[in-house]
Amino acid sequence: MLLSTELIAKLNLNFKGEVRQRKIYYFQTLLLFFYILTLEKT
Repeated sequence: MLLSTELIAKLNLNFKGEVRQRKIYYFQTLLLFFYILTLEKT
């Protein structure tokens, strides 16, 4: 019982970490997109 709970907790932690990484990745992509847009305007 303890082992399965630990495993679930580990998986949950990994999942949260992946989601955070993905959010950071999307945010950087958005920033780059806006940066290119402003460069083209000037």
